[in-house]
Amino acid sequence: MAVIFSDQEEQAFKEASSNYLPDGEYRGILVDAEAKLIGQNRDKKLVLKYQLEAPEEHIGKTHVHFLNLENASQKAYGYLKGVVGKFGLPTDGLRLRDLESEMKKLCESKTEVLFSLIPKEYNGKSYQNTEIRAVSREESFGHISDAFVNGQGEDDIGF
Repeated sequence: MAVIFSDQEEQAFKEASSNYLPDGEYRGILVDAEAKLIGQNRDKKLVLKYQLEAPEEHIGKTHVHFLNLENASQKAYGYLKGVVGKFGLPTDGLRLRDLESEMKKLCESKTEVLFSLIPKEYNGKSYQNTEIRAVSREESFGHISDAFVNGQGEDDIGF
């Protein structure tokens, strides 16, 4: 027997966001990276998952960050390369087919990510964008401080 949904239920489902976190500043650990086919159109996406460490009320939750892998425009690939570059991966010689395995390597080390969730609008549709602000790994100079997450730190490291 087929389940019948009301027009209101269909509309609520259509408008619902998969992201349950409010706009703001977050710090998390990269725990998974996977290239997947997403949605009805089977779009190729790089799916990054961050387990949140800050702010306190969201510790332990997971944020999912989708990056488009199939829009061959210069702008789309430029954005993808910019995000990948923030993780410290060299983008000049990197191939799309190697991207997933290189990002998975970062999941093995403690890769800490500071990001903002900000509202955006494109073609009349609103969505929440994940903007990577800083990335640090155990092998790097250190982790992102709580002061930086709370907006009390500087963008540059002072010597």
